[in-house]
Amino acid sequence: MPIFRPGPFLLVAAVLLASFVDIRATEPRRPEGKATYCITDYGASADPQVHSTAAIQRAIDAAHAAGGGTVFFPPGKYLSGTLELKSGVRLELEAGSVLLASRQADAYRTLGVVQAPVLIRGDKAHDIAITGRGIIDGQAEQVWGDLGATDGFIARETAIARQAGLPMKRAFTVKPNPCLVFLSDCENVLLADASFLNAGFWSIHLGTCRRVTVRGVRIESSLEMGVNADGLDIDSCSDVRVSGCTISTGDDAICLKTTRQAGGRPCEDVVITGCTLVSTSCALKLGTESHGDFRRIIFSDCIIRNSNRGIGIFVRDGAAVSDVLFANLVIECRRKHFNWWGDGDPLRFVVLKRTPESRRGSIRNVTVTNVLARGQGTSLIAGFENEGGIGNITLRAVQLTLEAEGTADKRATYGLILRDLQDVTLDDVRVAWDSARGLEAQWADALLTERVTDLQKRECRLPAPPVGKKE
Repeated sequence: MPIFRPGPFLLVAAVLLASFVDIRATEPRRPEGKATYCITDYGASADPQVHSTAAIQRAIDAAHAAGGGTVFFPPGKYLSGTLELKSGVRLELEAGSVLLASRQADAYRTLGVVQAPVLIRGDKAHDIAITGRGIIDGQAEQVWGDLGATDGFIARETAIARQAGLPMKRAFTVKPNPCLVFLSDCENVLLADASFLNAGFWSIHLGTCRRVTVRGVRIESSLEMGVNADGLDIDSCSDVRVSGCTISTGDDAICLKTTRQAGGRPCEDVVITGCTLVSTSCALKLGTESHGDFRRIIFSDCIIRNSNRGIGIFVRDGAAVSDVLFANLVIECRRKHFNWWGDGDPLRFVVLKRTPESRRGSIRNVTVTNVLARGQGTSLIAGFENEGGIGNITLRAVQLTLEAEGTADKRATYGLILRDLQDVTLDDVRVAWDSARGLEAQWADALLTERVTDLQKRECRLPAPPVGKKE
């Protein structure tokens, strides 16, 4: 059991965290003297079979035209297609209110950079908010079907599953598959307390936004079927604070990315803290879309449960990742269906190339500290083969416990693999093997290093797996 102790780096991180609270993530305030615009006054119907899109939009337009105000959703179920959120407008969903995404494709408009229709969209808006104890429900529908083409990113995992005799099937989303909230190039944004459920595509996507607060929201999609239903995507944004959220999603729970559509702009000055996360893919992730740099990012004080991967950094498009802190995390990982990205591994940092012509990116100045992790897969930190690209990595007070995999397609080998790296410090890193569920024939050793220069180890405990009958 590692001893949790705040070192100098963690104290500096605490000071940085306080600065984000005081300065960075300013919330748009309800303008004094501004009116509240109740959607039923503009013709919205609480009959969930009747479309209220035009009525809700009239309320939004009226609030915007008046210089700002609150658009109020009283208790009831309101069916809608695409809504345009405009500057100065707060959508407030009272407890008992539900905004339902239409199942009719012609109810939606698309936003240029989105691969799916959008329920609530905002573009170049400022001082906007979605708050309250109500629900936004995407009403997603999914089906099982034949695998079709193999995802090149998990070709090895798919081959192992096929060899193990698993059915070559996966989940597909039935169209229309709306993204619940897509905000692009917006400023002074607040998302608080509301629930975002059953997205057919991304739940909440923030693209090139500035000064964003996401606080106390609940995001849920099907853990078995929710393909592409990421929880919270933060794409090329700056000055973002996410706190106290509960997210349980079929795809990534919280994902920072820098897409080509965002113009390669960086993702920077982001704090994620105090969240509880479940993901059938990766719970806390940077990448894989990495056309712009990532810098000055903190993930702290989060609980990750029942996830296919705990924390991940994936550079495929040439980005430079730097100055990232993962601190005070409890992680539980379990293997999922083979088509999801993840091996039941607590940690994976990799530099890859999307195509042979892609630039080689980098990962530098990353610290993982005070982490208690249990998983069923091998943790990995690997630079690009024979080229590196990863350096100045510190793991401090980290415990990794491996248990037997709960699936037929076995993948785990070592506790931790370090490959093609420079300047790595392992300080009080411990690997443990839990044999209560049995032993795995492929278990090899606690640590494997290949082409690693300047590796420092202090007070580590890295035992071989127990000897005995292996299943």
